Amino acid sequence: MHKVWVMAEVTDINRHLLSLRKRRKWKQEDAAAACGWDQPKISKLETGGQQPTIADLQIISRVFSVSFTHLIKLRARVRRAA
Repeated sequence: MHKVWVMAEVTDINRHLLSLRKRRKWKQEDAAAACGWDQPKISKLETGGQQPTIADLQIISRVFSVSFTHLIKLRARVRRAA
């Protein structure tokens, strides 16, 4: 049996999440702890392996002090493109 590797699509929202974390000079573990998640979830959100839910965006908005509306607009671009 062969494994098939699928490349995840990295979108504006994924890149923005990575940028928010790096601006704070946080490791993925730090961001995960602040959000109440585990490190693999942060990794998936940053690399496009998972797209954030509305609830995820609410947490990100609070933790990183960014506009929830801005995050929703970035997420909507992903939904329209799909």
